[in-house]
Amino acid sequence: MSRAGKAVVAAAGAAAAALIGYRIYLAMLPDEARIRRVVKGIEEAFNEGSVSGITGSLAQDFREKDSNLGRDEVRLVLAQLFLASQSRSAARYRVEVEPGGVDVELEAERPDSARITVTARFSSLSKSGEEREEAVAEFRGELARIDGRWLLRRASHRLVSGRWPF
Repeated sequence: MSRAGKAVVAAAGAAAAALIGYRIYLAMLPDEARIRRVVKGIEEAFNEGSVSGITGSLAQDFREKDSNLGRDEVRLVLAQLFLASQSRSAARYRVEVEPGGVDVELEAERPDSARITVTARFSSLSKSGEEREEAVAEFRGELARIDGRWLLRRASHRLVSGRWPF
């Protein structure tokens, strides 16, 4: 085998070992850390305008308490919001979960269930790059461990201050 071939095989082996190590690391994370990663993933997906990144963290039977929207309806609302924000005149929206703004409550009597409370700040970003804080909201959610993944099953929200930017 040539030197280049050996280098490719070595690089592929190193990448495979790193991937396996990362999977083992994730499997060993405590449930609270996994749930915090779900919240962080939703925050990042919102800021990237990724509908699937958000809805991938929702259980098939997800329901939003206040609007009674299910997972499919949430997908449509987000798609419309993100699509509208791509127009030349529309603002983009950003969410930031405050440091320490995630409370996780694991239920001892139901080890595959958890509750979260999340405080988040919403901002609008103009096309010129100006950021303006619009609202602070509190979200409450119920999660379930389904096929080894923590997924959001129920959610509700309340506006703490400001107004919804969208």
